[in-house]
Formats: sequence, C-alpha cells, structure tokens
Amino acid sequence: MVFEYNGYMKMKNPDGNELLFAKRTPKFPPKVAYTLLEIANDLSQNKSALYDPFCGNGTILTVAGLNFEGQFKHLFGSDIASEAVDSTRLNLATFTNLSDQEILAQTAVIDCTYQFPVNLIGHITTIVSDPPFGKRCSLPKGTLEKAFANFTNQDISNLTFCFDDKTPLPTGISEHYKIKKVLSRWDRDFYIAQQK
Repeated sequence: MVFEYNGYMKMKNPDGNELLFAKRTPKFPPKVAYTLLEIANDLSQNKSALYDPFCGNGTILTVAGLNFEGQFKHLFGSDIASEAVDSTRLNLATFTNLSDQEILAQTAVIDCTYQFPVNLIGHITTIVSDPPFGKRCSLPKGTLEKAFANFTNQDISNLTFCFDDKTPLPTGISEHYKIKKVLSRWDRDFYIAQQK
C-alpha cells in the first residue's frame, strides 16, 4: 500500500472528499492515522479486530476501511461523546464498504475507562488510538490510566497510540504494559504497548 501524502494534506480521503467532523472535536490528521495503522498492522495477528476506544470522528477507523481493507477482521470504535460517534458512523457509511448494520453494531457511546464494547468481547483485538491529551482536553486526572487498566482486564495485549511530542506519557500506564516508542513523525511520538 502506498501512502498518498498529498491526498491527506487537507483532511481529505484519497478520492478528494472531506471527512466529516462533529463540533468541538479535534481534527485528527488522516496521515497520522495511516502511520498508526501501519505500525498496528505489523503487530496484529490473524486479522484481529481493530478497536479505537477514543474514536472521535472515526478518522482511524475510516482510514483503516479505506487503506487497510481486509487487514483487520472487524473495525470497532467508541467514544464518550454521542456527537463524535454519530460523526464516526457517517464517515464509515460514506467512505467504507461496511454495511449500516455493521456500523451500528461496531460503534458505541461508552466510557472506555470501565466499559468495553459487548460485540468485541471474545475477539482477538488490537487497539489503535489517539488518546485525548493536552490543553484541548479536560479529562480528569487518571482517566488514561483507568482506560489502560480496563484494557488489561479485557486481556488486550497489543496497543498502538501516539501523543504530541511535547506531551509526556501519563504516569501509571507502564504498570500493566511495556511501552516502547517506535517512531517520531508529524509532531507526534508513536508508541506500541504490549501487556507484561
């Protein structure tokens, strides 16, 4: 697969259509999503399910559906904001081959610090996400640590995620996962996390 850099400069997918974004949600660059997915694809085994627990507008899931079709068995996403999940569903319906039934079954409004998508339980899962961080985010302290602990409870062994290169990793994440920085690109640090 070839990454078409110019096709992603203005938040557009390869056929030139703009991705949809809910109000008050950050615009996550598709080029960053593509990089995350390349890393995750190397880690995933047996076409595991892909889950983005902080899916926002569904950029990671949409790019996966456009550029990594067949590489992941299922695409799952969740977010605490219902407007963001609606935007994710619209992007998936507009730009991927997923049916409406699949989209509705595989996206949910949940708090991933203590919940997990029911339809995902039992699947071998790879998490790929851009966790909320920084000045734009008003998450209570410890939220990301709780989410990672929940992933451990669900026996998620592989995670790929990124943070702004000026944002340190939250403390406590390494309690359950061995964290390794694998790449710096697009003003982000990219990490893989494997369960200890």
